[in-house]
Parts: sequence; structure tokens; C-alpha cells
Amino acid sequence: MRVFLTKLADNFVSMYFSVKVFYAVTLLN
Repeated sequence: MRVFLTKLADNFVSMYFSVKVFYAVTLLN
């Protein structure tokens, strides 16, 4: 269960940063 939560958190963090980068690129363009 702990491993599952850790994987979930990692996926959430990477997705969050991907969205941030996407928004930054979109606003800069």
C-alpha cells in the first residue's frame, strides 16, 4: 500500500510540473 501511495504521489508531482511547464510555454508563446 505504501509503495502504491508513493507511486501515486510521484505521478501527481510529475503531472503537476508538466502542467506548469506547459502553461509557462503557452504563456511565453
